[in-house]
Amino acid sequence: MLLKDGDMKSDVYSLGRVLTFVLTGEIKSDDHQFKNLVDKACNESPDYRFNNASDLYINFERRIEIINDKNHDEKMLAKIIKGKYEDDVLEYLYGLAGNRICELIASKHNNINQAIIKCMEKDDKKAQIMIEKIFNNYIDVAGKDYNRYDGFAKFTSTILKMSFSFIILEISAKILVFVACSVNRF
Repeated sequence: MLLKDGDMKSDVYSLGRVLTFVLTGEIKSDDHQFKNLVDKACNESPDYRFNNASDLYINFERRIEIINDKNHDEKMLAKIIKGKYEDDVLEYLYGLAGNRICELIASKHNNINQAIIKCMEKDDKKAQIMIEKIFNNYIDVAGKDYNRYDGFAKFTSTILKMSFSFIILEISAKILVFVACSVNRF
């Protein structure tokens, strides 16, 4: 793309990269609280980006309000437990760190698994990021408490019965094999 071909959406992309750099010191990193916002700003397809810098700014301010809301986690978990998988719940789950997602799965609440699966069904790229977060953290979260691995076995066995991409199914299978063979659960 030539500079003359730039538009407001390409400006939004650049702002997303600048925001990531300011927060992490890296151009491409998803280890910050504005991950959802930057993902939308830097989407490969301009159709899915914010329309302009003002839209990005409005959503940035909204995200700051959420971060400052001390009861946000409780509100989202209450919706999940009630089975309300609205967009704000799915974005909340997608924005969680891997260890927090694993803590929720280890709690073995059916609605938690269903909410995470709903989040994964929305977008294959997000699904892959989500399963990688789980894969990178589940052993640390479960530790030596064998009962905590049951939540991961149930979650991954459900994923394996669905029609996700090969990479997601492969990572799920690795988790399930570890739980079944190394932990002797399932």
